[in-house]
Amino acid sequence: LGDGVELAYRRDEDGKGFSQEARIPWGLLFKSVPEIRHGLAFRLGFEFLWGDPTGGTWPVHRYADNLQKGQTSREFFWSATKSWGDARLLEKGGLAPRRYVSDERRVEGAFTFRAEVPKSAARLTLAIEDGQGRRVRNLAGDLLPEEYTVAEGETTRTVEVGWDGLDDTGALVKPGRYRARGLTHGGLGAEYEMCFYNPGTPPWPTSDGASAWGADHSPPLRVARAGDGMIVAWAFAEGGSGIIGVGADGRKRWGEKRGATLLAADAKHVYGVPAGWHIEKGVVIRLDARTGAYRAFVRDGKELPFEYPVADLVGRDDLASAALAVTDKALVILLNLKKRPSGTSGRTGADRETPAVSFLALVDKETALLKGPLVMTPRLTALAAGPDGTAYGTDGKRLCRVELASGGQTPLDAPGLVQPEALAVDGDGNAVVWDAGPDQQVKAFAPDGGLRYTCGRKGGRPLRGPFDAQALRAVSSVSVGASGEVWAVESWDYPRRVSVWSPKDGSLVRDYIGNTGYAG
Repeated sequence: LGDGVELAYRRDEDGKGFSQEARIPWGLLFKSVPEIRHGLAFRLGFEFLWGDPTGGTWPVHRYADNLQKGQTSREFFWSATKSWGDARLLEKGGLAPRRYVSDERRVEGAFTFRAEVPKSAARLTLAIEDGQGRRVRNLAGDLLPEEYTVAEGETTRTVEVGWDGLDDTGALVKPGRYRARGLTHGGLGAEYEMCFYNPGTPPWPTSDGASAWGADHSPPLRVARAGDGMIVAWAFAEGGSGIIGVGADGRKRWGEKRGATLLAADAKHVYGVPAGWHIEKGVVIRLDARTGAYRAFVRDGKELPFEYPVADLVGRDDLASAALAVTDKALVILLNLKKRPSGTSGRTGADRETPAVSFLALVDKETALLKGPLVMTPRLTALAAGPDGTAYGTDGKRLCRVELASGGQTPLDAPGLVQPEALAVDGDGNAVVWDAGPDQQVKAFAPDGGLRYTCGRKGGRPLRGPFDAQALRAVSSVSVGASGEVWAVESWDYPRRVSVWSPKDGSLVRDYIGNTGYAG
């Protein structure tokens, strides 16, 4: 396994188990190797996980042990070093393996009852009756049959349970003939019937990927149109899907584990900036819009690394991606200067101020090559573009038309717009904007200015009180589908919601509430 670590297995003679041994150099366990002698102690935790015989389900059982005194939690045991118990070297080896038995007091006595029970029985209950059939002792309930087994057949097992001759009051019963009456059952289990608030069809994962819904650890974050479908992204997924494709029928058709903090798409491809540890690296990925399959950029007939560094793409490492957009001709990346770490010194106070500019990178969608030099533009926090290149931007206060080729900005007349945040472009070239101000609405403004339509109840949804499905809150991303319906992502937990709205009257068409992982 490397570094001098070796691992070996030996199958048991009956083929139903195995022994596993590991050899680890002391130098990997100690910075300074002490004298190796009896009494030496070090921390050691054991965690075992089992799948089923098919190898396709993992895990179905987990076992973690050897805890420090006073510790009870086995959560994230692989990294819980303070919970690992001591392993102490003994003077002599060859000890018999520890055998775990039930800590419950066994039911024992001079009188014994034997019975044949189904081998599938998971629980056993016994009561003692006298010769007239009267109950004198509730002997034992909820016993484990295997702990009282004295013989086994193919489908049955013989159990033997002792009785001390006492009745339920603790008094010795009178001499006579007594019998044990018992019953067994196969144990209690659970059947998965439904999942509360998961809009997948069905809510649980299926092999075709067109079920379940989103991620477990985070709320939805981004949405983008991809031809006749839509793409929804979550920032991070340990379980479930970080990016999903939704078909024209409004149902999920594929899911990909990787999440994205920035998202754009066209009918052919999905472009994203992954979440998690990739943020520092600053990479862009490409997926197939119809299937979610990996589609690396290709240059000179060769595939580039699937996670392609933005720094390599733009030729600078001091810029961070702030938004993605797609036109018929290019992938557009909005870039802002990275923030300097606190305490970074500069030559003058003016030098230390971050310039109020952004950069636009127009990128070939197949080769990931720049289609010209970076374009400087007054600082923007969000950017959206239509297929024909119509683009809008905002700095959080104003809305403007953006000329992608030159970086020129033209303020747009947007009456009533207070706090523009998320942006999209609809099929008529209107700027579709989430107004995080008092109105809490999605608003559409014409290319030459003026309000066209709004979505959601004015004033938004209150934090407390009855849930108002016709109102919005905490929107992080908007997009417009092929039919003109407006999609809005509410990126928080109350609830995790992707909603779809009619531009005709601003009313709710449908919503997707959920994923339940860690958020039921």
